Amino acid sequence: MNGSSGALTRELADRLESAAREAGKVVSDSGEIRALALTDPVTLQARGAKDTLTSDGSMAFVSRVTNRSAARTEIFLDAPDERRERILRGAADWFERYLGGGGRLLVMDKLMGLHPEHSHHCRTIVPSEYARMLVMWDKLIFDLPPERAGGEPDQVEILIPDWGHYARDNGLPLVCILVDAQNCVTWALGSDYFGEIKKGHLRMAMYREKLRYLAGRGGGLGVHAGGKVLRVREAQGGELVDRGALFFGLSGTGKTNSRP
Repeated sequence: MNGSSGALTRELADRLESAAREAGKVVSDSGEIRALALTDPVTLQARGAKDTLTSDGSMAFVSRVTNRSAARTEIFLDAPDERRERILRGAADWFERYLGGGGRLLVMDKLMGLHPEHSHHCRTIVPSEYARMLVMWDKLIFDLPPERAGGEPDQVEILIPDWGHYARDNGLPLVCILVDAQNCVTWALGSDYFGEIKKGHLRMAMYREKLRYLAGRGGGLGVHAGGKVLRVREAQGGELVDRGALFFGLSGTGKTNSRP
């Protein structure tokens, strides 16, 4: 992690995780997280169901927030100003009360990218009631290799979906995504939309790659694309072969579902 005067974001995250671990209130096992997601309260309430499974045994979830809060996302490069510091300390206080009331933290480490010089150790922290968010994240990117397990993460994202009541009582914004770019920490407050995890980590990883490029150490670029392996016939000879293809496009344009 980069050190700067904005390190309050990381200090609060580290303090939160340490307190939870000391109290035995951290869950990191993917199987246990998946089990918790079976009774996701938001999904069960929306569907009136007993679990989050479909008829074929797959998990399917419902969220309260259905889009990313781009207009409420604040990116800063220096120390957080007085207003942002107040929000961050409020978030830390929310977690202190949550853990004191018997809550648990779910902590998941994953790997974004497989290139040895351009991969990113991503840590995500959510309250246990939102296990579904980590189940989806677990499926999206790569497992952390054994040699990097236990190491310091390159970037951290902390989410408080149930932030609204605390924020209202304390005169804080009901939804706020605070991004400390230099220290690669994001606090996402007031949203249970999975895209905040995906975009949050991608944003931080791309900033790290930009810094590498500016320092003359290569760099990388995230693209909005989907990859497929297609089984096709060669034009000459008609032999069946596997070929890779990349589909570029905006959300909802058919990158996953399109067939050649």
